[in-house]
Amino acid sequence: MSKTNSQSVRENFSNAVFFITGATGYIGKLTLEDILRNLDVKKVYILVRGKRGFSSEERLKRLLQNPLFERVLLKNPECSRKIHLLEGDLLKENLGLSSVDISKIQNEVEYFIHCAATVKFDEKLHIATQLNVKATKDLTEIAKKAKKIKALVHISTAYSNSPIINVEEKVYTPCISPDSLLKIVQNEVPDYKEKSIIGEWPNTYSFTKNIAEAVIQEAAKNIPVCIVRPSIVISTIEDPIPGFIDNKYGAVSGYLAISLGFIRTLHVNNYDVKLDMVPADFVANSILAAAWNTAIQPKSDDATVYNCVNNHDNYLTLRHCVEGTILENSKCPTSKQFWYPFLLPVKSRNLYLFLDFLLHHIPYYTVDYILYFLGKETILYSTYKAMEPIRNMFPYFLNREWNFENKNFRNLHQKLSVTEKRIFNFNMGSINWDDYAYYFHRGAKQYLLKDTEPLENSRKRFKLLKILHFGVIGIMIMFLLFGILFTLHKCF
Repeated sequence: MSKTNSQSVRENFSNAVFFITGATGYIGKLTLEDILRNLDVKKVYILVRGKRGFSSEERLKRLLQNPLFERVLLKNPECSRKIHLLEGDLLKENLGLSSVDISKIQNEVEYFIHCAATVKFDEKLHIATQLNVKATKDLTEIAKKAKKIKALVHISTAYSNSPIINVEEKVYTPCISPDSLLKIVQNEVPDYKEKSIIGEWPNTYSFTKNIAEAVIQEAAKNIPVCIVRPSIVISTIEDPIPGFIDNKYGAVSGYLAISLGFIRTLHVNNYDVKLDMVPADFVANSILAAAWNTAIQPKSDDATVYNCVNNHDNYLTLRHCVEGTILENSKCPTSKQFWYPFLLPVKSRNLYLFLDFLLHHIPYYTVDYILYFLGKETILYSTYKAMEPIRNMFPYFLNREWNFENKNFRNLHQKLSVTEKRIFNFNMGSINWDDYAYYFHRGAKQYLLKDTEPLENSRKRFKLLKILHFGVIGIMIMFLLFGILFTLHKCF
C-alpha cells in the first residue's frame, strides 16, 4: 500500500489494474468508459452476473455494443482487450467469486471501484441489505488482503443521511450496526417491521447506503478508502456523448412522466425548491479523481467523503426544471407523447388528492375501460400504479432542502492540473442549465424512449394533443360557467 508521488491523474493510473463492481449499471459503465478513453491502464476486472437469460459473457458483449462505447472503440478498437470478466453475484457469499478469481484480485488489483447497488426505492429490506451492505462488506474483506491496493472508492448517495438537513462530508454513526442489521434480515422482513427498522429514512435504498458507509469507515482502519456521494444523477453533459442516459430510476422517471404528459400535478410546498442534480459524467470523473487523491495521500483511519453536489455552486429549481422540460418537449416532441405536458404544483394535501383523482385516476380508469370494451390491453392505470413508489417519494424530496457541505469535493477539483480539469471535469459552476436541458431532453428521447419516429410526425401528434388539451379545458370552463349561471338563475 505504498503511496505514489505522482501528481498527475493519468501518470498515476498508468499501467494500473482496476476492479469495478456494477460495471453494467449506469455509473459503472460510464466509469469504465472513462477509464478506457482517458487512461492507459493495464487491466480492468469487472464483476458481471448472468441476468434475464443472458450469460455474463453475453452481457459484456452487449455492454460494449452500447452507444456509450462507440467513441472509445472507434479511436482504439483494441482497448476492449483490457477488460477482464469475472463471473459473480452480489447476492452470494464473497460476491459469488471463485477462489481463483479472488486470488487474481488480491494479487493484481490496485484500485477498487464499488458502483454495484440496488437503487430501487421500494426494494425489500432484506434484498437491499444484501446488495448494498453485505456485498460492500464482502468486497472490503477481499480488498483488505489485496497486496497492491492503493484505493477503494465506494459510491454512495448524498441522501444516505437524509434525516439530516445539514450534511457534512463525514461518515455519520449509523442508527444500527451493519452486523446487527445483517442478523435481523437473514430472512424476509414483514412490511410493518421494515418501516420500524428504517425509521426516519424515506426508503430502503438511502437507509442501506447509510449502513454501507459504516462498513467503509470500518475498513478505513486497514485500507485506503473514500466515499463519493452523488446527489440526483442525471444524463451526461459532455463525455462521451452529451445527453446520454439509460437509467429510468428516481428523478428521471419523474421527468419522463411529466414530459410525456402522464403526471399533471405534484404536492409541493415551494415550486422554487432547489434541486441538487449532477451530470453522470461529472460523477464518473470525480470517482477517478477521488481514487487518485486517495492513492497519493497518506493513509487515514477515516474514510474521506466527497459530497458530489452542486448546491453551493449552481443550483436548479423545480420550476426551472419543469418549465425547461416542457419548453424542450415543445421544440422536439416524441412520438411516445401521451398528452400535452403541463404541471399543477399545489401546497394543500387535500387539493392535491382531489387533483390527483381528477387528472390521473378518472382519465386512466376511463381510457382503460374503453380499451377493455374494445378488447385491447389496459395499461394506463396499472402503469400509474407502478409509479407509486417514486410518486410517494416526491413529497419527501421536493418539500425539503438539504445543505450539503462540499468543500472536499471542490478542493478535489482544484487539485487537478489545468489540462486534467478539462479531461476530468466535474466543476458544477460550469453548467449552463438551459443548454443542458437541450441535450437532456434529446438524450432521453433517443436512449430511454428509443424514439426513431421522424420529427415532423411527432410534431403533428404534439400539435393535435395541444389542441385536444386546450379544447378539454375550454369545455370544462364552459360547463363551470354554465353551472355558475344556472345557480345564479335559480337563486334570483
